[in-house]
Amino acid sequence: MKAFHFDFNTAFFRMDYLERFIRKLREYGYDTLLWELEDFVRWDSVPHASQCDSISKAKLRKLLDSACELGFENIPLLQCLGHCEYVLHHPEYAHLADAPGMLSPYCPSNGKVLEFLAAWLKEYMALFADSRYIHLGCDEVWQLGEKCPACQQRIAQSGKGALMAEHINFLSKIVLQQDKTPVIWADMLLIHPEMAGILNKNTVTADWRYELRYDREKLWLWDDKGGYLTDGSGITETIRHDFGKYLYVNDKLNIHYTTDFLRDRGFKVICAGASSCYPDNFLLGNASNHIFNSCTMMRKGMENLGYLHTSWTVHLFFYELQPAIELASSSGDCRKLMDDYTQTHFGIGGEEFFAALDMLSARVLFSGAESTGCGKAVKEPAPGIIRRRLEEYQNSGILLPQLDTTIRSLPLFEAAWAKLLDLQTRITRGGELFSLYILAARTLVNRARFGILAASEFLGMPHNIDRLAVKEELMLLKESYLPEYMKRQTDEHARRMVRIIFDPLLDCL
Repeated sequence: MKAFHFDFNTAFFRMDYLERFIRKLREYGYDTLLWELEDFVRWDSVPHASQCDSISKAKLRKLLDSACELGFENIPLLQCLGHCEYVLHHPEYAHLADAPGMLSPYCPSNGKVLEFLAAWLKEYMALFADSRYIHLGCDEVWQLGEKCPACQQRIAQSGKGALMAEHINFLSKIVLQQDKTPVIWADMLLIHPEMAGILNKNTVTADWRYELRYDREKLWLWDDKGGYLTDGSGITETIRHDFGKYLYVNDKLNIHYTTDFLRDRGFKVICAGASSCYPDNFLLGNASNHIFNSCTMMRKGMENLGYLHTSWTVHLFFYELQPAIELASSSGDCRKLMDDYTQTHFGIGGEEFFAALDMLSARVLFSGAESTGCGKAVKEPAPGIIRRRLEEYQNSGILLPQLDTTIRSLPLFEAAWAKLLDLQTRITRGGELFSLYILAARTLVNRARFGILAASEFLGMPHNIDRLAVKEELMLLKESYLPEYMKRQTDEHARRMVRIIFDPLLDCL
């Protein structure tokens, strides 16, 4: 299996764009599509959780049929525990939350939640009748049981891992009764490895990790705050106790110890990499890292059930600026793959091009989606969000370090932009795509200048940024981005994208 993950949390793609992009995915060797649809579709089970441009199930079915004709298997993904903000922010469904006022997760101790999810799962499985799998999500459930007395009692009796495993088993039984196989993200199982002894072994685990690279001997160690990357010095006694026999292979760190653990505990495993994820800035991601990561995870995935390529639209930047989508491969030299990419698309070598992209990969002030008010829980930036973020950063002690990062990044951004403009004079093809990279570089330069201006003035520090020039450039960039988003997304969502990216900054100026 080589699967591509469509995420509709922030982006509602145009149907004609999806059709064209799916054909390209086939050319890149993908054979499976994972559809995280959320409120992109109007569901009978959740009639109040739709947007003005949500599509009908019949319209989606037509797209799924087209994908089938191209040779794809379609798999649905319904988040069944966390990441349910798009449902719970509607007052009609607020009673399903783990505690009043929370937007995630659902409460697994609430019988109405189980009835709700069971009905919705059946609606999904009817629409995806030909699919062998259904993905139940269940990742990043950080706040489970924090306020719910019933969940707290169950956690006190048998642990948080058991609470999640019992919930997943309830849902998996519904899926298995329809002769389909349940899939979950593996992170919570790896944080609570006792779940391995409780979960139904017919559950497929998707082992996602976006920092792992075969050219770097570093592990990701999961913990209840997410986790961290380490060269081995950060391995704790708890990690050694839970995963000790898997951490090393031939006296070297085993970067895929989690996959080996899952497989050894009786689960089939899909390995997942990414071309867009945290901590990418929302204009251009860390392309080189994503290419190495996706090839690393695909290589391991081919030893297991397969590979899943994720691209999280909350990070906003175009699929066309995510070369890892095209270059994910289980074999080959990544540097050669990168050179092949630039030769194919632009008729130039890859070294200078990807070096310029590396210089643009830093996250600076207000270059992350959440910094301007966008996120899974909030779809529109709130008035005054820049001032509020500056206050939050100052109160948490990170404003000065972020300002320093932004000041140091600005000359790198400017040099990378100049390098891309120079390379543009040498390309022999692909001018439209190349111009998107230049637009992203130009916007990041403007973003860094704005960040220095806003933070310095907030702190009462001197700066040499021209306020009027920054504002005029912001307005020009907004005009440039809107038609690009209009080519890819529904009109309403295209306009929302540029509001997220530019309006909070313009309002501040």
